[in-house]
Amino acid sequence: MMKKRNNTGNGEKARAEELWARAFRALEGREYDEAIANFDEGIEMDSSNARAYAGRGYAYQEKGLHDEAIKDYDRAIALGINDAGTYLNRGNIHYKRGNYGKATKDYNKATRLAPEDFRTHGSRGNVYSAKGEYGKADAAFSRAIDLKPDNHLLYLNRGNAYIKMNRYEEAIADCGTAIDLIPDADVESKFGAYIFRGYAYKKTGELGKAIADHNEAINLKPDDSFARFSRGGVYFDKEDYERAIDDYSTAIVLNSNDADAYSNRGAAYGKAGEFEKAIDDYSEAIKIDPDNVNAYIGRGTCYSAKDRHDEAVRNYSTAIKLKSKNARAYFLRGYAYHSKDEHISAAADYTRAIKFNLEPDISVAYFLRGVVYGAEGKYGKAISDFTESISCNPRFADAYNKRGHAYFRRQMYDKAAADCGRAIRINPGDAGAYFLRGIIYYGGEHYRHSIANFSKVIALNPDYAPAYFNRGAAYMKKNEFEQARYNFRKACEKDPQNEEAWKACDNLALMENADREREESRRKRRKINLAMIVIAISAPVFIPFYFVLYPLLVIWVAETTGIIMEGEITLEGKVSERLLGAALALSLAPFIIYLYSLSTSKQQLQQHDLNRGADIHPQHGISRTPLTAIDLGFKAADIGERFSRHIFG
Repeated sequence: MMKKRNNTGNGEKARAEELWARAFRALEGREYDEAIANFDEGIEMDSSNARAYAGRGYAYQEKGLHDEAIKDYDRAIALGINDAGTYLNRGNIHYKRGNYGKATKDYNKATRLAPEDFRTHGSRGNVYSAKGEYGKADAAFSRAIDLKPDNHLLYLNRGNAYIKMNRYEEAIADCGTAIDLIPDADVESKFGAYIFRGYAYKKTGELGKAIADHNEAINLKPDDSFARFSRGGVYFDKEDYERAIDDYSTAIVLNSNDADAYSNRGAAYGKAGEFEKAIDDYSEAIKIDPDNVNAYIGRGTCYSAKDRHDEAVRNYSTAIKLKSKNARAYFLRGYAYHSKDEHISAAADYTRAIKFNLEPDISVAYFLRGVVYGAEGKYGKAISDFTESISCNPRFADAYNKRGHAYFRRQMYDKAAADCGRAIRINPGDAGAYFLRGIIYYGGEHYRHSIANFSKVIALNPDYAPAYFNRGAAYMKKNEFEQARYNFRKACEKDPQNEEAWKACDNLALMENADREREESRRKRRKINLAMIVIAISAPVFIPFYFVLYPLLVIWVAETTGIIMEGEITLEGKVSERLLGAALALSLAPFIIYLYSLSTSKQQLQQHDLNRGADIHPQHGISRTPLTAIDLGFKAADIGERFSRHIFG
């Protein structure tokens, strides 16, 4: 730049004024090089003119020479220019460079100098949006729209702010107004309006309208990779993964360095169950952008889906290193640890996910931590977590089921059954809830209710062997052996590998044999009792015989046979004594036999009870994986962050 002179004569000053006039005419004609040349020559003659510096600064700015422009704006302001445009223009350079603090100061100054200029308010709206101060941005854009209601850029940028504030209906309205106002020749702005409104429709769940708007955007710019990427996200939400993959693939062809496109296509492949392709895409995204947190999380999710939990843990850990408060990474790493039965690590990660406010799945984090506590036998903590999960999501049927199971383990059968009932009301087709309630009623010895619940499970899932087994066990408790036999045999038929069912069939046969033996013992006992009743009735007749006549008869026989002669005992005394003892023993024999029969009968009945075999316990069959009703987490990166950088103006 030429050396400036501060002292000018009247002639030179007049010449300088003429040069500046030429320069400003050149600016109007966008002849920036000519404008700069005239400003240079004029400033060489008179370096005290603030307007000249401001004008040359604008020419530099339009040529992209921002350093030179800033110097000239600074000089103009130092010379005392009090023009809103100068502050506005300098603020725009600071804004583009990300110096939002300096930009805000310049825009505020410009607004004070020109409070009725819509441009100053619109620029303030832009910088507030960039700083994330969307409420202030809304106010600034709204004031600008009041001053200039036909400016489509103001509606477009306020619509963007509404999107960031999750005020999607208002965003849709603003983008619609912008589309109506935008001239057909302004393809860039109309393209952005359709993309913005399509995204807002996506967020409100109006996916058909979202696709229609994206189609309009693609018609305007067929080779724009971002439009394909964005429409792929709509198809992803629509669960049309084939079309999502097609759009992401086109985006990659149009921009092979788009890490997000690879990452999102990986998510779509993951949803489609093509995990190897998904892993390849996530790996490619990581090559392009080694700090891509979503790609590490997605690849970890693929490894979890393939039961390669060690690799999953490594990927989630890398994601956590890159973003230490990433709740989803902690949550999914907790699940990987959980799948490895590393309960302490799993509980710790679920706790961190809760701490960092895992949204919208915080209820799931409480639920899974409760599952871990339940597996560790810490039923009190499990109940507390399931209760917290339910408070976050009152329609979470699995949380009621699991809390019911924890109550069951603590023998709180009424509360357990009530929770299963709540789960069933939420999901009447949940066989697992009926199954668990059947077990709970079994544990509470309400066998009729238990049978009814297992019957409901069978109606919902006729091939489920444990339901037949448990219904058979309940029938056994009611001594309805035919029904028990039928159900045990059905359990064996549905699951030939169910060893407990085969044992139950064998045990039932033993029980039936034991019951027959018991009945036979009872018949014998009744006969003996009848005989003793007869003896008791005829006792007055038989007692004299046994205790008087029978010994006399023995003595008479002895006398007639010569053992006793003429009242004298001919044999030795010991023989005679033995003979008399034998006679007395014979007289007591019926009573001894009766007592023996009583003892034998009691032993037979006890043996029968032993022969019934061990009690049959119900099978806790329906095994719920920790994520029964939970998506593992293939998520497409949201486009909001990307298009929020597109401020129009």
